[in-house]
Amino acid sequence: MRKSLLALLLLLCGCVNSNIGHLSFIATDDMTLEDFSNYQETDIEVTGIDKEHIFIFFPTGLPEFDKVVNNALSKNPEAVALADAQVKYIYWYIPYVYGQEYYEITGKLVTKKH
Repeated sequence: MRKSLLALLLLLCGCVNSNIGHLSFIATDDMTLEDFSNYQETDIEVTGIDKEHIFIFFPTGLPEFDKVVNNALSKNPEAVALADAQVKYIYWYIPYVYGQEYYEITGKLVTKKH
């Protein structure tokens, strides 16, 4: 009985790891085309995550895209944007137990020229 219950629980588990897209440039603050000459792309690669939890079947919230970008930019105080960014959406859930849903972004930091 326990083995069949465990097998049923494993069949109901879900996991999604999807690639949302590849972005050449992303920033959360307003920028104009004239501003681009004042910035430079660095070789520093950072990752940002905005994660929400699912308890039993109640989510604690929804992950937000601007929070994941700001999380990545907060790794360096001079960072203003990300270049060559890869965005992923990851979701996994064990029914009636626990799960997580989150966005993950990885990109190179863009800073002001000195």
